[in-house]
Amino acid sequence: PEIEGEVDFSAMPPEVEEPAGIETETEIAFHQFFVMYNNLLNVWGDNIGNLNLRLGIFHLETPYSPLRKLTTEMSPYLVYELAPVKGGFRLGRPQMGASAFGWLGSMRFGLEYELAVVNGTNDALDTNPKKDFYGRLAARWLERVRVGGLVYRGSQNIGSESSLEQSNEDFYRLGIDLDLTLPRSVNVYGQWMYGKDDDVDGGFDGQQSFEWDGFFIGADIPLAAFNRRSSFLKRWWVIARYDEFSTRSQWRHSDPGTEAMIRKSTGDQDRIRQYTVALRHYFMPNVFLVMEHGWRDNDLGYPALDVAFGGGGSGAAGRIVDVDSRWTMVMAVLDF
Repeated sequence: PEIEGEVDFSAMPPEVEEPAGIETETEIAFHQFFVMYNNLLNVWGDNIGNLNLRLGIFHLETPYSPLRKLTTEMSPYLVYELAPVKGGFRLGRPQMGASAFGWLGSMRFGLEYELAVVNGTNDALDTNPKKDFYGRLAARWLERVRVGGLVYRGSQNIGSESSLEQSNEDFYRLGIDLDLTLPRSVNVYGQWMYGKDDDVDGGFDGQQSFEWDGFFIGADIPLAAFNRRSSFLKRWWVIARYDEFSTRSQWRHSDPGTEAMIRKSTGDQDRIRQYTVALRHYFMPNVFLVMEHGWRDNDLGYPALDVAFGGGGSGAAGRIVDVDSRWTMVMAVLDF
């Protein structure tokens, strides 16, 4: 119906302002997330081996995995975890891609293998159009002796994430490993690896290579090896490992004066050594106590950019620096 007259808007209640919005950001990160098809060789009906296909984010089948070691994350395998490029490739981290792996042969003698095509960016978004390739082959005798080798070839971006032109075209890893299971479940193992990154920075003209080799040797010893009748000793393990990482060539500034200043502030080091000793006590198979002590002589860092650039620039060149560390850890673990 029509309403005659004027409306006094001044008498209307004031407009209620909406409350300020609260912005929230939710991020979901997957350490591993993959789909796997198992035992594909069984379609032929012959027990000649095993073939598995995996697609997604996963750890490569390296001979020694950070997920299957008796020490803590404070004591990584240096040849797997040290990356001369800032934020660069690490062989022990999850990768995104596809993999075919398994074994061939019998229980007496068999071959373990893996072929993988991955991004090589440690489960992060790929920043270059090229793919990386990984291969591993190992021979095993009687589940007591294993000898193997691996090769990794890839490229990684050393510039900004938005620039695909600046990429490390030639970077690779070569390794050999040996694993021995001695009587009374004593395990002795070791690996040697060689690596080269043809260019480790995006802020200098020309290539700045980083070439290195390294190794680790270790032993996992159940105390029951000394007295198999003792129920107390059956719950204890002693772990010891030595890691070494040495450079054959690392980043050097082209100007002698600036290089001398960098050496003075960071040291002129070419080798990293790491020692780890640990003790484990098992209350149950999935409930245990870890006591670990370790120390590292030198570490992998980056040149003092304020010295090299007067406060400017953002290079990412790798260099061993005179930084030592020690740690002691006591950790109770409930493993699901």
